[in-house]
Amino acid sequence: LAATLAVRTGAELVPVAIHSDGPAHWRVVVSEPIAHGDLGAESLTAEINVALEKQIRVSPRDWFWVHNRWKTPSPKFLLATYKRGIAYPKNFDPAKLKPFRILIRSANWLGDAVMSVPAVRAIRAGRPDARVSVLTPAKLVDFWKLVAEVDEVIALKPRFGFSVAAEKISERFDVAILFPNSIRVALEAWMAGIPRRVGFRGKWRGTLLNQIPRDKKKKAGPPRHQIFHWLELAGFVGADVNDCGLRIADCGKKNLPVRNPPPPPTPQSALVCVPARNTARRNAGCRSASRKPRAPSPKKPRASGFLSAQRRTRPSGRRSPQNSTANARISSAKPRSRN
Repeated sequence: LAATLAVRTGAELVPVAIHSDGPAHWRVVVSEPIAHGDLGAESLTAEINVALEKQIRVSPRDWFWVHNRWKTPSPKFLLATYKRGIAYPKNFDPAKLKPFRILIRSANWLGDAVMSVPAVRAIRAGRPDARVSVLTPAKLVDFWKLVAEVDEVIALKPRFGFSVAAEKISERFDVAILFPNSIRVALEAWMAGIPRRVGFRGKWRGTLLNQIPRDKKKKAGPPRHQIFHWLELAGFVGADVNDCGLRIADCGKKNLPVRNPPPPPTPQSALVCVPARNTARRNAGCRSASRKPRAPSPKKPRASGFLSAQRRTRPSGRRSPQNSTANARISSAKPRSRN
């Protein structure tokens, strides 16, 4: 507010501090005015914070503020979408900022880990003081080392206990973001004493987390890709997820030879469209003209009239009055032999 009033009115900003000087005695210290010139409200607020920090260091016991001025926003502790923005004082190196330590519990399978890379990248870009560590099984350590946004990789040996994982991350991090939905990973972060534990709601682990995104109603339509599932969790804590791509840092090798190159594409002139003949083939595509058409299968010759008539007049095994009459007529029609 003070910076906004100074920018709009052009008034001077004079830091004033009151320090204790014995029992019932106080000393008022007036510092030099803060030159703001063409600075905006954000940059001028950063200069005010520097002057306030100097006053607190002179006499920390006299520091009194009604609310926590240095609090971290909740639930969006990342500042990429923060309305007030981020500003630095003049000639300030962002590398000197106190690191904001973020622990990301990786998925246990390679496919899920690959799909969570855009979310990890968005989380790392959410704060200039962010330091990202990934807790992952030992089989995925080499993969996470390829991601440039990861500052530290903590390996978990096979068949590890959750108490072992809790000891590795105990009292080291400010926030834990849990990608898996199991109760075990939530118990690891809870036992490690991490103050903020972020993750989706899962079975029997709601009490172990303190930042849980709301369950959204499923909309009718095609299934959503798993990448957007992780990005939803990153956006919940304040990351900018509008421009996230899936790419992995280069391994230092370029123009690698391709072992099995794909076949060259077929030119459009060599394609012949085949119309669909029935509803079952309404989505028929095109086939290459270089293929020879199939020869029609030879038809089986039909039986002659004599054989077909003979099959129709063949008597059955069971005798009936009609069959006996017909046999008598046939025998009477045969020519008799001459003596």
